[in-house]
Amino acid sequence: MLFPRTIFFLALLALARTNPAERKKAAICEFFHHVQAFQDDQWEDSVILMKRLLGEMITALLPYPEYAEYKESMQAYLDRGKSIVKSSSVQEKMAYFQGFNEGGDKPMLTGSPAKKKELTRPLNNFQTNMIFNVLTEFHKKLIKAADDMERVVRLSDNSSMGELFRLLDQYRKEGLGSLTENIASRILALKEQYECV
Repeated sequence: MLFPRTIFFLALLALARTNPAERKKAAICEFFHHVQAFQDDQWEDSVILMKRLLGEMITALLPYPEYAEYKESMQAYLDRGKSIVKSSSVQEKMAYFQGFNEGGDKPMLTGSPAKKKELTRPLNNFQTNMIFNVLTEFHKKLIKAADDMERVVRLSDNSSMGELFRLLDQYRKEGLGSLTENIASRILALKEQYECV
């Protein structure tokens, strides 16, 4: 029991002896590193959910020949997604995730309420999963990383350091919403200002 306490004390002592400016910069750079990882995870999860949605929609459309052309376009897009893998860039993942909605017309769903419900179920599942499993998870991770960073950065003077902190304050006030989708890109655009590699 004494050994872990000694290590913890030595770590605190080493941290206390570092230059406060260096400690702040290290905390900010670590925050940027975390945001990059969160963004990678967010888009990886988004692509996985998009592929699942396409697969479920294709299955739901099978009994309806009137949607054959739309089903084929979904299958082609799903096949195209095989080239988007974990090691693909964030830009490739974003383009794939957003690309299907940008291309082609969507058919009007006609028929009974039961048919419409069956055909919209995959989309409803997708939206629920995006909100609760991707965006909410990203939001929680980002807020925790921001809190951890700010404990170090604001420790001595209790002040913020520019645009990054204004953006984080705005994000906290808005919560899940319009900022959620592009917050990582907006934060990472500030990385060079803080001279983080």
